[in-house]
Amino acid sequence: MESTIKIIEGKFIDEGGFSTIYECELERNGELYTNLVMKKLNNTHKNIMPHRFEREIRYMTQLEHKNIVKPIYVDYNEDIIVMPKFKYNLVTFIENNSVDDINKQELILKILDAIEYYLSEGILHRDLKPQNILIDEKNEPYLTDFGLSSKLEGVKTQLSLTKTGTSRWGTNFYTSPEQFEDLKNADEKSEIFSIGRVVYSIFTEDFRAFDMAHLDKLDSKLKYIIEKSTKPNRKDRFANVNELKKAINNTFNTEISIDEMEIDDILEILEGNSSTHSKDEIFTIINNTDFVQIDTFFTSLDNDKHKTLMNINKNEYNKFIDNTAKSIKNSSFIFSYIDTISNKYLSLLDSNIIEIEQQINLLVSFITVSSYHNRFYAMRKCGKYINNITDTFLLEELKDIIIKESIVFECQKINEYYNISNLLDLINSSKGVHE
Repeated sequence: MESTIKIIEGKFIDEGGFSTIYECELERNGELYTNLVMKKLNNTHKNIMPHRFEREIRYMTQLEHKNIVKPIYVDYNEDIIVMPKFKYNLVTFIENNSVDDINKQELILKILDAIEYYLSEGILHRDLKPQNILIDEKNEPYLTDFGLSSKLEGVKTQLSLTKTGTSRWGTNFYTSPEQFEDLKNADEKSEIFSIGRVVYSIFTEDFRAFDMAHLDKLDSKLKYIIEKSTKPNRKDRFANVNELKKAINNTFNTEISIDEMEIDDILEILEGNSSTHSKDEIFTIINNTDFVQIDTFFTSLDNDKHKTLMNINKNEYNKFIDNTAKSIKNSSFIFSYIDTISNKYLSLLDSNIIEIEQQINLLVSFITVSSYHNRFYAMRKCGKYINNITDTFLLEELKDIIIKESIVFECQKINEYYNISNLLDLINSSKGVHE
């Protein structure tokens, strides 16, 4: 027996992109279903993008995940999707309820699980934002609005389509730079950017725009996750959604807090022998501002472990070296530990592991810490290394940083213990030009 369907259109709810949403009731074979909404393709778009609406219908009916909205009824001929009506979207849920960090974390993990699922099915959402995350009476999140979705390979499409769905404060804040430039550039890391911005909005409860003042108030681990997720260059973001999910999961549930972690525990993670952490989580710990043992961790590493760190994530490794150089430069140590730091610096500087910027930062730290502590051994070692630099480019860059940071006196002090005229001559000639 063929079903008899009647849709009873109710009051207008919202309009965005290329469709309008109304409250509705559905009568099927005489039985009435209430508390529903109807999404209907606007007449003005029926001739120019029906394929997009059809694709949304197809994806939503095929996807089977507890945190993705499932249509109650679809009509391909009339371009209609009927779905359950939800009490909130993510914006109104946060604004109208007292939601603690643990519950926020649970929401994000469920959303990430849904994202990971549809990515595994070869689909990109491409319009992840709080307005497209619905919340039911049990505080369960549901992803909806696959109107900009595509297969992972990408489809050729116009830039203007990225600007649809601008209800409230719009999509642009949640759109990755590469996707905003051209929607077909979207990939999994574009989804990571968008959900990183959603994480920012949830935990700061700021849905208007990005505000560093709000970000700085967050837990340092959470701040790190948001910043890494939303790097302008997609290569600097989390490698995949699963990596982001692990980081979020460990933000509030880490069995050993960072300030309580022993260096041996961290080395176990690096060596892949930890039962609670994977290698790809190590930078969440060592590049965290709460990690006060950074110099101790650095001096515990041999060059093979430096190579391991670099191979895990080169950009994060460079950040670790820069953080180490800065921390050591601004700290006080006993004489024997200065010798330990000097030997570690020299070992790394003599290798071909680190890049020029990190070499310069280590050298500036070496100059500063050895002269500040007036440690003859360290100043001689530092001076000898500088004296042996024959790379004019490296010397010029080092000279510029020394002048910029006003540590010429420190260099002159090192020169008393080992001749570094190759560097001082450059500094003096440069000062003469600018005086």
